[in-house]
Amino acid sequence: MAYSPFQLNKRANIGSINPIQNEATGASVKQFVPQFSRWCAVKLRTMNQTYQLVSMQLQDTVDLIFRHDPLLQSGLQIQLEGVIYNILSVSPDESTDLERYDIVTIEKITKAGSTTNG
Repeated sequence: MAYSPFQLNKRANIGSINPIQNEATGASVKQFVPQFSRWCAVKLRTMNQTYQLVSMQLQDTVDLIFRHDPLLQSGLQIQLEGVIYNILSVSPDESTDLERYDIVTIEKITKAGSTTNG
């Protein structure tokens, strides 16, 4: 893939949603807990790719580009610009290039533990 490290202009926190005890009430609430952060870029899609995603009901997803990192895995969440997303899939760059980039498909979470599709 032909990307430049200079294109990675957004900072993403990667972590999980965990139950955290509210000190005031003692109740347990689900909250995003970051584990690490990485620079990324939003990948623009062609019109053809957009039409294909509509047919698969994935039109509300976003693709991000990260430098290759085995820590990026499905099942984690990403916080980007204050919004939390589920990682739906990771397409790792398994080439032998010196600079390798992974494509991570994410979907916005409407409330902790669920996605926009329900």
